[in-house]
Amino acid sequence: MIAPWESMLDLVRRMLAAAEAGEFGRVLELENERSGILSQLPQPTEEQLQLLRDIVETDRRVVALTVAAHRQAAAALEHQRRASSHAASYARMSRIGL
Repeated sequence: MIAPWESMLDLVRRMLAAAEAGEFGRVLELENERSGILSQLPQPTEEQLQLLRDIVETDRRVVALTVAAHRQAAAALEHQRRASSHAASYARMSRIGL
């Protein structure tokens, strides 16, 4: 059986793999799973501190990828909004013969 902290590191690594693949729905599923496990984790021992550091570093990478994807999606939506607005303006001008 895998120890709790090793299990958490494995879970966070799966979250990273999902984020790298752009599967943010899967990241959210794994985050929900992680939330349920966090409260059950024992206090880390001295030997487990490196595992904890690895978990934190991997989690930072997941967050960075998620933030970057969010920004990219927001920029794409803004571009779409502007394009739609320009198309609507052109359509209005075309109807009035300008």
